Amino acid sequence: MQVSYCQISRQNINSGGSTEVKKGQFAITQSVGQPNYIGSTSVGKNKIIAQGFQQAQWGILLKSSTKNLEFTVKPNPFVDHIYMSVKGNLSADLNCQLFDVLGRLIKSFVIPKNQIHLPIPLEGLEVGNYLFRINHHEEHYFKILVKI
Repeated sequence: MQVSYCQISRQNINSGGSTEVKKGQFAITQSVGQPNYIGSTSVGKNKIIAQGFQQAQWGILLKSSTKNLEFTVKPNPFVDHIYMSVKGNLSADLNCQLFDVLGRLIKSFVIPKNQIHLPIPLEGLEVGNYLFRINHHEEHYFKILVKI
C-alpha cells in the first residue's frame, strides 16, 4: 500500500511526501520541503523509518507499553523533579531515557530498584513535552511528561 500527498501554500512553499508499508513489517515515511529529520522507531516487531518533518509516533509507543507493571509519575506537569511509583514486582533496576519531541535523547539514567520513591531531578530542561521511557528487563513503558 502506498499513500502519496502534496501541499502547496500561497507563499509558493511546496511540501510533499509519501508512506509505504512493506508486507506489514515496516513503514517508510518521508516528506520534502521541511526541516530535515532522519530517524527510526521500533514498535514491537514493526519498524518505522522516517525522513523529513514527521509527526511524533508517541501514541503508538504509549499503547505498546508492557502491562506487567504500572508506573505513576507525579507531578505532571513538573517544574524541576518528578516522583515515580510502581505497582508490581520490581526485580531489577530501571533504565530510563528522556526524549524531546524530535526524538533526540535528552537524558539517560538508572534508578536503583530500592530507590524508586526518591525524587528524580530533571532541572535544566526547556519548557515542553518529553517522552519518558522506562526499561525493566526486556519490558518497555512510556509516559509523556510536560515541563512547565
